Amino acid sequence: MSRTYYQNWFEINKKEYPSSLSLSTILYDYYLGLIDLKEGKIPAARSKLEEMKSFVEQMPPQSQRQVRFNYDLFQGEVLMAEGSGDQAIAVLSKAPGPGRPPDMNSIFPSYNMPFIKDSLARAYLKKGLVDKAIAEYERLTTFDPKREERLLIYPKYHFWLAKLYEQRGLKEKAAGQYRKFLEIWKAADPDLPEYQEARARLTALAKQ
Repeated sequence: MSRTYYQNWFEINKKEYPSSLSLSTILYDYYLGLIDLKEGKIPAARSKLEEMKSFVEQMPPQSQRQVRFNYDLFQGEVLMAEGSGDQAIAVLSKAPGPGRPPDMNSIFPSYNMPFIKDSLARAYLKKGLVDKAIAEYERLTTFDPKREERLLIYPKYHFWLAKLYEQRGLKEKAAGQYRKFLEIWKAADPDLPEYQEARARLTALAKQ
């Protein structure tokens, strides 16, 4: 369904906004490439990454920051899927942030998509570098006024960080992140697995 929606969006954009074809193609390759990876179609994702690169290089300077951020994120995901963990870390650790959010409110949702941007943390975990993964999740869950970007903080970051703290025996920090997660998700459906697990783990920590 997602693939169909993006294909329809791309066809409309080509017709209605021909001057933005490069940007439309970049976003189209980006999102369909992420779907390819979820479906295990790694060569197809790699092909879209290569096409995306050629269009990224054509973008004007004022648009380079955002599309370069998307490209590096996607490249890291492709490298991880191909089993090149070290290369993925090298790319993702040097990737620039997306820069300032757009002035147009209509574009702001796409500025935050995809909502999950923990590629570097997952790359560290694949290599067994738990402490570095913790540091990355701490960065993702901390607002820093010195950074240009104003990305929304994905709630599950707190849940995943809590589990890593618990793995390292940092019980108070783990409990704090579980509480933060449950506070954000206070109106969540009670049968959601993350919600149930966070409650159970917080209760268990309170008894220790």
